[in-house]
Amino acid sequence: MERIAYVSSGASPSELPGLLERAGYDVLPGVAGESEAVTAAASGSALIVVDNRPNDIDIQAMLKPLGEPRPPLLVAVDEGNVSSPVLERASDIIVEPFGEQELVARVRLLLIRYQGHVQADGLRRGELLIDVANYKVTVAGDPLDLTFKEYELLKFLATNDGKVFTREALLNRVWGYDYYGGARTVDVHIRRIRSKIETGGRAFIETVRNVGYRFTAR
Repeated sequence: MERIAYVSSGASPSELPGLLERAGYDVLPGVAGESEAVTAAASGSALIVVDNRPNDIDIQAMLKPLGEPRPPLLVAVDEGNVSSPVLERASDIIVEPFGEQELVARVRLLLIRYQGHVQADGLRRGELLIDVANYKVTVAGDPLDLTFKEYELLKFLATNDGKVFTREALLNRVWGYDYYGGARTVDVHIRRIRSKIETGGRAFIETVRNVGYRFTAR
């Protein structure tokens, strides 16, 4: 039985835990603002579901103690409260009104999409292997010499492969919300990473024009 961490503000009862349990998932609750409880719930969970329909949860603050990589994030929101910060941090969103079938379908799709991204030997995407336990990266078995920030940026993109991130979002997620450097920092690190991993016709990081970057091994 797959485990799902369910996070809410605790201000009012919700039908979401019951719907997820009825679909066969083991639901472990946590209350936003209680970082230890949320971290404990997320640890070992395959997915985090956040009920933010009252729009009273600071998603940024809630995620900060979890670190990276973390389980994929599904956020339930009210219509009209689909804010940019939520879109940048969520793997997917579900907008009220929604039914049980849509909720379960989105959960299943996220679990399928992210299943197996972190394997026993690390994070493997094509010929790229990120050994998260030992901070090592290889391509086709050849070790790469990456700086710590290059490693963290590559790991974050590979963990969220296929998802587009703006430069500002990457600054926040990899360098931290208190970093005051410009977005060009991201471009410089992407260029350095590409020079080290994209050889022999390989391509791992795609530039999305006027938006940012996404990981797509090919």
